Formats: sequence, C-alpha cells, structure tokens
Amino acid sequence: MDYQRLNDSDKPVTLNVGGHIYTTAFSTLTRYPDSTLGVLFGGQKSAMLDDRGNYFLDRDGEIFRYVLNYLRTGQLNLPSKFPNFDLLCAEAEYYQIPGLGVALAKYRAGLGNICVILDVSPEGSSLGVFGARNLLEETLGTTSGKFRSQYYSDCVVKAVEIFDKLTARGFILQGATATSSETEENGLNQQQTWTFCRSCYT
Repeated sequence: MDYQRLNDSDKPVTLNVGGHIYTTAFSTLTRYPDSTLGVLFGGQKSAMLDDRGNYFLDRDGEIFRYVLNYLRTGQLNLPSKFPNFDLLCAEAEYYQIPGLGVALAKYRAGLGNICVILDVSPEGSSLGVFGARNLLEETLGTTSGKFRSQYYSDCVVKAVEIFDKLTARGFILQGATATSSETEENGLNQQQTWTFCRSCYT
C-alpha cells in the first residue's frame, strides 16, 4: 500500500474501512481536529492508501457507519436491540470523538446500566450520573445525579463514593474511557466515563 499526506480540501473523500467503502466530505472527517480522524485527515499524519487509491483504515468497517453518522449529525442513532454496542464503544475509544462517549454512556444507561461521567475544564469540574430513575434512587438515594465544583479533587472524591455505593449493590465496572480536546478559547477539556452494570436489572 502507498502512503499520502492529505491536503485541506472540501472534495469528497473515499475511505476503505476494514473492506467497507464510505464516501464523505473532508469537513466531516475533520470536524473534531483533535480526534483520531481529525489528526489524520488534518494532515498531521500520513494516510495509508489501498490499491484503488482509497484512504485505508484498519478498523471495523461495519461499525464505522455509526461513527460516521455521529460526525455528520452530532447524534447517536442506533437500531433497536443493537447487538454490537460493546464493539461500538471500543471503536469510539479509538476514534476519540468528543461527545460520542457521553452519547454512548447515556444510551447504555437507558438499557439498565448506570454511567458516571466526569468532565474537567478550566471553568471547573462536573460529575454526572446517568441511569433509570429507579436505579439512581436505589443506589444514590436521589434521582438527581449532578455534582459541580471548581475543584477537580472534589469531583474525584464524589465519584469514589458513588463507585462504592454501586459495587455494594452488585454493580460491576464494565468499561472506562477517557477523551480530551483543546481549543484556543477554552483551553484543555477532559472527560472520563465509567460504566457499571448488574447481571440482572431491577
């Protein structure tokens, strides 16, 4: 395979993702400059080409359609009873697209799990807990799962308290992701997500 450094252009871009062919706009792929795709198609790295001149990504091609749709719309649209959710989460961690991890966490929470999301920015830190109302009331004693502080350490302490309550009630940590992005206006923003679930939902 050949390698080619990409130029800033708004022409359609054709991708070969694990053998699946996609065509989209350059601006879509670079919508989040600090994401894996933003770095690659922003010209900071050389892209691999297949034997037909398509840009090649050695990732799951079937799952990529949901990643690409999120880039296009900013929304997570999954079919009912989606069977490859864990695989999509793994792909989302690779692509490092801001907001996608939160969207997946909220989706998982709606399935009967509880997700804990920690946001850190120059303006302060916030902790959000997402899940069905009955699960939040059972585990936390409240249906309000939001906590804010200008100090990162306060949110970490609160998160640990929530972790203890969840594990005491039979929840198991199923996955964790971390993403970061930086802008000239707001500086560095970081986000960490932990997902807990039980074998039987109540």
